Amino acid sequence: MLNIRPTIPRDPLAIEKTVVPLGRLVDQSDHDNSVSMSHITDLGRFLTAIFPELSRRARESGAPLPVELGVSQGDARFMIHVDRKSARVEPDKLSRRRLAVTPATMVRLLMGHVDVDQAAEAPGFTASTSTALDAARVLFTPAPIWRSPLDGGTA
Repeated sequence: MLNIRPTIPRDPLAIEKTVVPLGRLVDQSDHDNSVSMSHITDLGRFLTAIFPELSRRARESGAPLPVELGVSQGDARFMIHVDRKSARVEPDKLSRRRLAVTPATMVRLLMGHVDVDQAAEAPGFTASTSTALDAARVLFTPAPIWRSPLDGGTA
């Protein structure tokens, strides 16, 4: 199986010169009337794959560490834990700060299509405490959506 991991630079000018010609970044306000279809088949593997980004967000946010958040989606449960020296995703564990979400809401949060406050209005979203919402705001920030140049064409 071929595993390709693209590396996107963090410098905004470099992003503009490399990513934008290959597609385009779409602001959330431009995305509101569009449809995006995504499905996460294995939540644990996906969380593990994006964990370096979640860890970076937690450390750079200025929030007091450790940041700990439990996430449950159906029968799947995971605890995300980030402190100064280590970071991990633990399956089959939850914390006092936890979210219960539907699969659709989880995809939107992880892909950065909605912020936590928008997700909290979705049916099936439950936060155990207000600090769970605060931890989720640190980890799950909205992101611009990248569109392939083929999205503008017809099939």
